[in-house]
Amino acid sequence: MPSGKGTGGEETFDPASFDQAWTVTGKTNDDEDRATVKNLTGNGNDLRLSNFAFAGDSGHGLYTQNYLQKWVNNESRVICTKTSDMYNITSIKGVLVHIYYQSIGSEAPFTVPSYKVKITGLTDNQSITYANSGATITTINSDGVYELPSFEFAAAGAYYGFIFSKPQESCDITIEQIPDYQGCLVTDGVDDKIQSSSFELDKDWTIIGDWMLLQDIYKPAGMVKSGILYVYNNVNRMVVYLKSSDIPNSLSEIKSLYAVCSDGRVYDNNWNEHQLAIGENSKNLSNLRFGVSVDGAKFTKTAFKNLAIYNGKVLTKDQCIKVYNYLQTLKEK
Repeated sequence: MPSGKGTGGEETFDPASFDQAWTVTGKTNDDEDRATVKNLTGNGNDLRLSNFAFAGDSGHGLYTQNYLQKWVNNESRVICTKTSDMYNITSIKGVLVHIYYQSIGSEAPFTVPSYKVKITGLTDNQSITYANSGATITTINSDGVYELPSFEFAAAGAYYGFIFSKPQESCDITIEQIPDYQGCLVTDGVDDKIQSSSFELDKDWTIIGDWMLLQDIYKPAGMVKSGILYVYNNVNRMVVYLKSSDIPNSLSEIKSLYAVCSDGRVYDNNWNEHQLAIGENSKNLSNLRFGVSVDGAKFTKTAFKNLAIYNGKVLTKDQCIKVYNYLQTLKEK
């Protein structure tokens, strides 16, 4: 017997029979069409991305540093090219601080968070020191993936960054950040929003996907399809309204739902089943939103990878798992 309720039909169910579906797999911050996520059905109901910087914590991946802001690379010290998340160094001149974040005099102290980098191209005993105003934090002697430690930064004119151990007239060294949420689209909680056009859902439906609420504070924003589904951030939990705007369900220690069914079943990211209290709202025409509230005035941090919607179908748990696994194989392009 299939696990979980639903309409059954395990043997004939096709996970590709969705009515709406999107994935950001294959998308990057540098794409020409980066502000759109195409609907995999080809129905034209694409996701529109508004106010994204497509760098740092606003765009694909969530990068701790934005190398295009306040990071200095003087050509008298180093020849390089850069993007918001990567440096490629082709010539090193002298033993100086070569690539660095330069604070201004009025900037207040702050904690520089840890982050991972992939280093390639170190040859001829070249090494890289990650330093805070001249004080060594860590030294990298060979290619690989490294976690740069967090530290307290005085700011107020101080700097931190990368120092190469010796001059190198010709080289091909790359410092590439590894994002915190690789393969996901991240909203910054300030003004980013992901939004579809309006579409209809009948009385019965199932929504399946890979997404997460990232903040641990209460905000009436998150994943919203007005009148049908509201998933909001809260401290150590999420609050879910299903087929209602006034029947809250609090799910402790949960920040993601892999599946939501119109009969009140939801499955968390460990595929544990939770039965929610639901309202009586049925047929609905509204858009789908991530990272924003119903009124568009409040925002929260979210990570979105993919989502599929089956209209007129209440899927079983086994079918939901089948869909989830299938979504992980799909690319937007």
